[in-house]
Amino acid sequence: MSYRIDETNKEIGRDVKSCESMTKGSLLFEEQSFASIPLSLTSNLCMLCCSSLVEKQATTTTTPTEKTAVTSSVECTYGCGYKFCTEKCMSDIVHQLECSFINRTEQASREEGIDLYFALLLLRILIKKHVENDRFNETVGRLSSNREAFKTNNPTWLAKQQRFADTLNKYLVNDKVEESLLSFFDHDEIVNTACTIITNSFGETSNNTTITNGFFYQAALLNHSCQPNAFFSFNGDKLQMRVVKDMDKDDSIYDSYVDLLLPTYERQLGLLKSKNFFCQCKRCSTREDCHLSSINCVGKDCQSWIAPLIGKKENKEDGSTSLTVTWGCDDCTGTASESHVKNIQDQLVSFTKYLEKRSYRENADRFVEQASVTMAQLENKIHKNHHARLQYHLHMSNAYIKLQQFNESIYHAKVVKRLVKNVLQCDRGELVDCYKTIGQLFEQLFIWCVSQRMNAQEQQSNTIVSPQAMRNYLAESHKYYLKAHQVASICYGQDHQQSTNLQSLIKKTDITMAAVTITPN
Repeated sequence: MSYRIDETNKEIGRDVKSCESMTKGSLLFEEQSFASIPLSLTSNLCMLCCSSLVEKQATTTTTPTEKTAVTSSVECTYGCGYKFCTEKCMSDIVHQLECSFINRTEQASREEGIDLYFALLLLRILIKKHVENDRFNETVGRLSSNREAFKTNNPTWLAKQQRFADTLNKYLVNDKVEESLLSFFDHDEIVNTACTIITNSFGETSNNTTITNGFFYQAALLNHSCQPNAFFSFNGDKLQMRVVKDMDKDDSIYDSYVDLLLPTYERQLGLLKSKNFFCQCKRCSTREDCHLSSINCVGKDCQSWIAPLIGKKENKEDGSTSLTVTWGCDDCTGTASESHVKNIQDQLVSFTKYLEKRSYRENADRFVEQASVTMAQLENKIHKNHHARLQYHLHMSNAYIKLQQFNESIYHAKVVKRLVKNVLQCDRGELVDCYKTIGQLFEQLFIWCVSQRMNAQEQQSNTIVSPQAMRNYLAESHKYYLKAHQVASICYGQDHQQSTNLQSLIKKTDITMAAVTITPN
């Protein structure tokens, strides 16, 4: 084992340390989840093991020579109708037992406003802990639920789980469920398991969307930092934890439980509400935090930035923890004008809401115009690394794709990449996505240029797209795919689907560059 658990530090409690020196990209451990579940019925993932449902080529009935991709899956014959990758997964004893309770779980989750897939994962764990009792007790059964902390830090969420437990239990009693099975759904058992899931579960993301939720033991042992040196990824229901920074023997190993691109306040709030702790890493303990929230200082002769210092306040009456925000400038040591901060923050809130509507999907021209005007008004008021800029450039890149103005889209995508690198300061999946996106945009630009030249040839007219420019676009696409693959190999490993897909894109551009010959018009 490449790590050990040190419990001598009373301040942080459990501390996972490396047993040896490790270079970035090294596999720390691989772990199969105790229980996992897809977070969407349309995700083409197996309901039990979360593996991708295999796509097969099938001939169409109308044209036997034509082939189309179809998803091969097995639909549950026990009653729930969910899809599985094989008969083996569908007939697994855990699913056979949970299947008869799925309908009532769905009903109770709707009634009490509980996320359906969270409720289904909860159901699976309640069943599986009895089927694999020894494994449960030796692994995830040791994890803390932090139920008492939820009473003070997130009482609304806890009350909702308690109502869900009561409602589900009521339905099962009315259904005259056998007593031995009904004991699986004890009120406290349901609530404690819900608390343990939200505290310790890990989600898999694809295209910035969480697609699975899994319950892991080893991964939950790692402490959190907003400057982590480890990164986790998924392959079906298996989690791999890799080192993304070179590490010496006895270095503490940190993972991240939150979106690292968020400003300090949002990260701390998420940690407090779902994990019940206040982060004290370097990013969270200073005003700067990569300047994700920094706005211009209006102190006399000061050319610096003011930013919020996030603290915590304990309520002596109920023991709850709340966040405090103190704006100030570290250069002129002045306290920020409340009216100045409020004025800019109000503008930023309004701007963020506008961006999040993604109105470019309906009218990209209007979106580009309005977003550009607002950003020009904020230009000298917010730091070049401000989180609002990240959102702005991301949405502008998407808007220009809609307009098929790929050069402009590439410009904004490159700014997003710069901002992401500035914040993360290590190799992570977010950076893979940035490089891959830029590579795809250059490839789209090349394809668009090819179509423009073909149209020009058909109309016997000249085109302004030069052959050299087209070759350059293809070369740039290849370069960014290579960069994405380099980072993916560190974060995911060479054999992960992320890495192999990028390898395929690299080969495709290699072949295209070797084959393409573009004659001047």
